[in-house]
Amino acid sequence: MNRYQVIRTAGFASAPKADLEPVEALRQSDDTWSLHPLCSQEWTTSDQAVVIDSMGTGASFLSLLRLWHEKSVNLRTQNRAIAPERLQVYALDLHPWSLDSLKAYWTRADLSNTPRLTCEALQHLLDHWPEPTPGLHCIQFKPWACILWLWFGDVELGVKQLRGKRDGSFVQTPPSAKASARVAVIGAGIAGSCTAKALCEQGFDVHLFDAAHAPAAGASGNWVGAFHPHITRDDTPLSQLTRLGCEFSLQALESLTRQGLLVKGLDWDTPGHLQTIPPEEVERTRGTLAQLQFPDRVVQWTEPFTRLETPLHGLFFPQGAWVKPGRWVEANLQSCGPRLKVHFGSPIHGLEELSALLGHNVDVVVVACAQHSFDVARLDPGKSNSVKGQITRMQKRDDLSHIASGESYAIAPPQEDWVLLG
Repeated sequence: MNRYQVIRTAGFASAPKADLEPVEALRQSDDTWSLHPLCSQEWTTSDQAVVIDSMGTGASFLSLLRLWHEKSVNLRTQNRAIAPERLQVYALDLHPWSLDSLKAYWTRADLSNTPRLTCEALQHLLDHWPEPTPGLHCIQFKPWACILWLWFGDVELGVKQLRGKRDGSFVQTPPSAKASARVAVIGAGIAGSCTAKALCEQGFDVHLFDAAHAPAAGASGNWVGAFHPHITRDDTPLSQLTRLGCEFSLQALESLTRQGLLVKGLDWDTPGHLQTIPPEEVERTRGTLAQLQFPDRVVQWTEPFTRLETPLHGLFFPQGAWVKPGRWVEANLQSCGPRLKVHFGSPIHGLEELSALLGHNVDVVVVACAQHSFDVARLDPGKSNSVKGQITRMQKRDDLSHIASGESYAIAPPQEDWVLLG
């Protein structure tokens, strides 16, 4: 088990108090970061800044974000230096704050004289603060070209997850060759479209290939899909990865919705997900929840006949979501803009074909075409098994207000008259 403690409060009268009041914490953080090389000197050696810090109340991060952003904008405006285009912050905390505690800390302060950027970033931080479960979490601050990675749990274990050179708490990464890099992505499903979107956002020009004549023609063409975190007794790395994946996916869907490319409630939603438990696994699953002690907003124990007319116990995931994969893929591709060039009806049988199709060599290739990836990339699949899924549509049930799964699954988008079974 990870050794960590969540800082929770019902009110600050009985809470573990922060060392400083919010305004004073921001002032001292400003003084500290304003002397740091990242915010006090011109950069000419990197297009990305990486900082390792602790999170605490977030005051240090908010000061860093504002000072870095202002300096970066000023340098680009004056053409005095090549400013780093992206900021990545890795914040590691053994004792993460709960959302309620953070809100209590910041709402007691008068921030009327605080810079607007800091206030906007603070609201974004509170809007997307993850449940304090062990492992890695991610919050994207796209308006400020920043990604915040949060590690909750054993700090030494968190540091071991980091790769690359670092100088104390400050890391300079070598400049990328994105201006000349030629990137191809094979497969226009969820994986391929998300990859293309991420690359375009970082300034790459991307060629996307798919054998079909339209996107999401494979498994991503299912009518609807569901996702929720994976719970295991020892909270394995895979389980922590699924929590990160769910958080990241919801942020991505929310971002596309704000851009007007998706509609929540029509293309995706978070009605919760009920996973039924076979009788022989009830005792062990109860013990798993007792051992993990996750917040109710992550997972809840469910008695029979409460959320669904079934004699089975279950796990209910309040943030369990459904999404129409085809619409997600379409929105991803639309958001890429002119940096993306699509090549539908272009089957790729080997990576050597790309140069002939494009008329030039390709520097980076991302293969994201499910089981065909082994053939395209000439990889040895080793011991692998074929997986076949079957889905069925039936008339909608009025009592199915959330996603249900067990030996199979059922998803009922609210504005449709059918249920998808699988």
